[in-house]
Amino acid sequence: MRAPDEGHPFLEQHVDCLMSYDFTGLSYTGLVKELEIVDDMRIWRIAEALRRGFPYELIHEITRIDIWFIDKLAILVEMEKELKAVGEGKKRILLQSSLQKQNALSSLIM
Repeated sequence: MRAPDEGHPFLEQHVDCLMSYDFTGLSYTGLVKELEIVDDMRIWRIAEALRRGFPYELIHEITRIDIWFIDKLAILVEMEKELKAVGEGKKRILLQSSLQKQNALSSLIM
């Protein structure tokens, strides 16, 4: 078990990874067309669509990716947004809090 002050590098890595590519230059139509392309960059384009507020159903219609997976990406995008808002100093605390929240939700489901 990890000590509380060790952070969660796995979670940080995924959020930082989603922030690695910039698709802000794409128009709405351009992003929709890009979502249709099946390649290794698709996950980052889906993240951009989520940042822009695309409905899950629209992303599903375009990509045929299950809404459950789209929701998991949306959680990472939301964490990205929160991390940008609080800055680097509070990043570890926010990640620990988010992981505790997810663990609590998981225990309710099982």
